[in-house]
Amino acid sequence: MATGIALAWHRGVTFGSFDDPGYGRLLGIKLVLVVVSIALAAAHGTIAMARPQLARPLAIAGLVSSLAIVVFATALVP
Repeated sequence: MATGIALAWHRGVTFGSFDDPGYGRLLGIKLVLVVVSIALAAAHGTIAMARPQLARPLAIAGLVSSLAIVVFATALVP
């Protein structure tokens, strides 16, 4: 997380640049995907214990969001 913040700072990313096409928008999408992935992992760890039938869909959604993070991370490399 620290290296991501340092890299964004080095590239001059501000909160306003998340709307700009290119690096800022890709970084914003990646950050949203990270939050979604964390939420899915938390849901899998808590909800799936009470309702086992939700374990697989939550795990698959977490996998898809994690793969999307990797795709957007590779798009950010210059």
